[in-house]
Amino acid sequence: MQTSGADAGDAFVHFKDTTEAAAAYGKFNGRKFDGNLIAAAFTTVDNFATLVALAASAAAAAPAPAPAPVDDAAAAAAAAAVAVVEP
Repeated sequence: MQTSGADAGDAFVHFKDTTEAAAAYGKFNGRKFDGNLIAAAFTTVDNFATLVALAASAAAAAPAPAPAPVDDAAAAAAAAAVAVVEP
């Protein structure tokens, strides 16, 4: 979801533990980061690979924006759009 009028981008986090994935989802989903709303979601391992590949090709096609200053290091490290949990 974008709220600032600029594409906020995507972040992908792969968890091996469902407890940690659920905790990260609960902590960051719906939180704002650099003026943009974090929309976390879970997906399958197969879909994860597809999403990462699509995001990489979209990023390669567009010039990279300058990084925004980070005030909240924890939010920056875990601003996950998609979380995957291995079975």
